Amino acid sequence: MTRERTAYAHDERAQRRIDRYTMTSKTKVLLFGVGAVLYTATILWLGIGFGMRSNVHHVAIEIDNTQAMLAFNRLLEERKLASLLSKGCVAAASEETNIRIDQETKLLASLFKGRLSPWVSKYVDDRDPHLLKTLDNFKSKYGDSWKEPECTQSREGRNRPS
Repeated sequence: MTRERTAYAHDERAQRRIDRYTMTSKTKVLLFGVGAVLYTATILWLGIGFGMRSNVHHVAIEIDNTQAMLAFNRLLEERKLASLLSKGCVAAASEETNIRIDQETKLLASLFKGRLSPWVSKYVDDRDPHLLKTLDNFKSKYGDSWKEPECTQSREGRNRPS
């Protein structure tokens, strides 16, 4: 009987050593859950990073497109003024310039009533310290519509806007 007890005790000690190094089903489930959470977090982090880079790229393209359109429109306006001046229509060119200044000031006033970064205010204030004060109460002389000035020559040869 001693031999059986010794063999049984030996088997029991061996089993405890094995149990110490094997995982229970709870441990397996816990490790699987932790692994799943880490995998999901990694995929989410990679997806957000890729999405942000892609979004920044698209925004940069849209900004470039908008700047190109604005530059083109400005070029057309400059050509029109140059044409008026080359014809000797100084008064019409001056009136055209006054209309553009009025409309740009109206746009600036509406933008400054919205949300703009403080550095934009500083940028404007550094270049024209009095403009920001006038934007609060700005009232357009022309409103939303106006007649484009045309050049007509008077009998004396001087031009006048019509």
